Amino acid sequence: MIRELQPDTETGMVTQLIDVFIEEARKRITELQSAIDSGDTNSAEKLAHSLKGSSLSIGATLMASVCLRLEEDVRLHLSEQCQRAIEDLKAEFDRVVNALTVYKNGGVKNENTNR
Repeated sequence: MIRELQPDTETGMVTQLIDVFIEEARKRITELQSAIDSGDTNSAEKLAHSLKGSSLSIGATLMASVCLRLEEDVRLHLSEQCQRAIEDLKAEFDRVVNALTVYKNGGVKNENTNR
């Protein structure tokens, strides 16, 4: 999806989009973990929903699916499943960050891409 947004001559805007997504998603995941830990289901559900939309807009469909599962688990007050889902979300987010970093580097993977 991102390649469709980026003409060959315009890398800056897409790179900024990627950077903003990563920064905002990282923040939302931290807030989501805190909301789940404190039992704030309203905030957790809103954060999961928002992160789902952001993930879809950048083309991270698997991450969006994990957010949907988390949103549903929160709505149903399934605390064990929420904890598993948040861990799955963190792992998928790391995978997405790695893939986006490779993309930003022109498809070339380097040592900095792996955490």
